[in-house]
Amino acid sequence: MGNIKRLIVVLLVGMIAIGCIACSSTSIESSKVNIEDMTGSEKVDYFLSKGKNDYEAVKNDDDKLTDLGSQYIKDISKYVDDETQFNSDNMEDIMTKGSFLEQYGKDKMEMFKTSGQEDSNGYKTAKEVNSLGMNAVQMVKYVYREAETKEDDSTKANIKQVKESLEQLQ
Repeated sequence: MGNIKRLIVVLLVGMIAIGCIACSSTSIESSKVNIEDMTGSEKVDYFLSKGKNDYEAVKNDDDKLTDLGSQYIKDISKYVDDETQFNSDNMEDIMTKGSFLEQYGKDKMEMFKTSGQEDSNGYKTAKEVNSLGMNAVQMVKYVYREAETKEDDSTKANIKQVKESLEQLQ
């Protein structure tokens, strides 16, 4: 009788192990993002999260962080200067890079604030980077969701804010 119990336990453990392996491969496949199946709001949330996740991935590498931050500012500036910010791919890029810059500026502001340097140029620059990121996202996310058009007054005001933020960072 003892051998039968052991056999049953071994079989149950084996079945559970096979079930876990099957479940893990299913969850890997289902975790892949299919942007085409998302609503406009879900896509916006995805790109904003992507920007924050990209920031989190490099936030401890000052050289990489500075290089990416500088490049992202240049990219947003180029889109606005060329008036191509409302191309769908560019809006997605702006949301991702804007979210990255917003978080970058926020963290740097907190660092300066914690060390008592709120009057420093570094704090002011971090604040402008944060504002640029936030304004860049605002500029495109409602147009992307099709809640606004690029001709709406609020969209034009957001473009103006982005341009002002960019001027402050020159």
